[in-house]
Amino acid sequence: MNSPKVSIIMASYNRAHTLARAIDSVLRQDIPDWELIIVDDASPDNSREVIEGYVRRDARIRTTFHQRNLHVNAARNTGFDLMRGEWFTLLDNDDEMTPKALSTMLHLAESLKPTPDAITCNCLDTTTGHFSGRGLERDQWLDFDTLACRCSGEHWGITKRSLLGGERFNTRMRGAAEGILWWRISRNAKRYYLHQALRIFHTEGADRQTKLGLTVNLDDGIGYYIEMATEVEHLKLLKHYRPTEYFLVQRNIALAMATAGRCTEAWKAYREAKSHLPVPQRLAVIFALLGGRLAAQAVVKAGAKVRRQAGSKRKA
Repeated sequence: MNSPKVSIIMASYNRAHTLARAIDSVLRQDIPDWELIIVDDASPDNSREVIEGYVRRDARIRTTFHQRNLHVNAARNTGFDLMRGEWFTLLDNDDEMTPKALSTMLHLAESLKPTPDAITCNCLDTTTGHFSGRGLERDQWLDFDTLACRCSGEHWGITKRSLLGGERFNTRMRGAAEGILWWRISRNAKRYYLHQALRIFHTEGADRQTKLGLTVNLDDGIGYYIEMATEVEHLKLLKHYRPTEYFLVQRNIALAMATAGRCTEAWKAYREAKSHLPVPQRLAVIFALLGGRLAAQAVVKAGAKVRRQAGSKRKA
């Protein structure tokens, strides 16, 4: 069997009601040379029925079903292991790609010199009606310094499979862990940015995938920052390019370590962050460090409550 030009990886959990929208957008592509790999992460709803219906309908759609829920990063890694395309992209199971998305990016990649190994584009936010990716205003080559310093929000695109190589998402981290992998491979990428929205980014509804991905329970959040402490290279890059974010991450690592009873590592992270924290935050972290695990848990819970309330006010 010939390898397709593009592999589309779709991780899915409990999204039977939006799968058709996402899959149909792939079927509407104006080029035929793609494969869609759907990795169902042990959905309890009727996702299997929906997915298998599409597999019977089109041989370019492949699927695998996890026997237990391993979370989105593991599901995407499964897709990476199965893909055969020269290029790949990720598509959330509640989003859409525009009908000419793949052909537009592939044509651009073939026309540029030197040949890029990553094409980045923008997305249309269905809530705001605006681009969801911020920081860039024109077509341009996108070096790592510009990407790290200026780009934020939700972008999309295609990447050469050879650029990814054996790199994978850290499955011990839940939440917004994608950026670690993208930064890692982007340091060596010849990346071009196309200032067009080629993906429809559905942000409406309380249950959309991106919002669910950001709603992580307390234990997962603590585990995230404990694991973040092991991502040494990423932390170095974060300190260089986004120092404000870096010191907040170190604050959270200190709290997570204190909650886990790992005092030496907690104090190390606090010393790294303390001169860059407001006095109230410094006092809260010191209380957590000196008061033991229960005090640390109380500080973490209080901080989570404040963030939830702030989010509710913004929505109102």
